[in-house]
Amino acid sequence: MFKPLNDVLGYRVGDQVIVLLAELLKEVFHASDDFVGHIGGDDFVVISSSSSANYNAGTVQSLFAERSRRFYSDCILKSGFIESEDRNGQPCRFPLVSLSAGTVEVGPDEKVTADQISEFASFAKTRAKASPNFRFVVFSRARSGERSEGSQDSDGSCVSCVLGEVQN
Repeated sequence: MFKPLNDVLGYRVGDQVIVLLAELLKEVFHASDDFVGHIGGDDFVVISSSSSANYNAGTVQSLFAERSRRFYSDCILKSGFIESEDRNGQPCRFPLVSLSAGTVEVGPDEKVTADQISEFASFAKTRAKASPNFRFVVFSRARSGERSEGSQDSDGSCVSCVLGEVQN
């Protein structure tokens, strides 16, 4: 949820946070066959054949956490949260902005459609938002299931789709 940041710091700062994320994604996913795309709002997609795509997603998350702090006042940084209304108009405390990343790994011989990859990525992003470190990896069905972040990177024989979203 990006709304609290915009409510407290303004849309200009919200736009700067999105630009920061775009710059970090391009900085970290810079191989000639990496694709970084802006889906819209605070949603991004990365398509990479790198065996370290999941590791790179973690690098982006760390850099984002570090560099996004410049948008907050010392008072907000000290408290560790912002206060704003939730979507129901109730006052709430929201954590500082972070980045969730869902990763889909697809093997080279797998027959999956773009719709299936999109479905897997949506699932992975939803699970990432609920995980303690905001990262989650799902294999396509042919690769037998899912795993949470923290397990090893792939063996390099797959294409990864990383879906990221800024959140409070």
